[in-house]
Amino acid sequence: MKWLFVILNVAAAVGVLWGGAVVCAIHRVHSYSTYVGLEKRGAFATRPEKAAPLQPGDSSRISQEEIQEYLKNIGGLDGNLPVVTYTAAALFLLNAIALSVVWKMKPAVSSPPR
Repeated sequence: MKWLFVILNVAAAVGVLWGGAVVCAIHRVHSYSTYVGLEKRGAFATRPEKAAPLQPGDSSRISQEEIQEYLKNIGGLDGNLPVVTYTAAALFLLNAIALSVVWKMKPAVSSPPR
């Protein structure tokens, strides 16, 4: 019975890591598709001289790579989600180790002497 819980904890750790990787990948794809959609609709200035400055009086412009990075960083998934998933996976693995070390089988009950 103990090994069932150990295996379930290891499977949960793997599942959490896989799920976190899938969510991060979905977020990256969505941010890139948002960027492509904005670009197709002409939301970005095609010529730098037509682009608005970042701040009044500032002549610097945002590059297309920076726009992609800004879109990717919305929500902070690429930074925060791996921390959460690795922590959860570590806790599942620690639980599996604790179960395998601490869990002891009950001694066999012998019949009382006659």
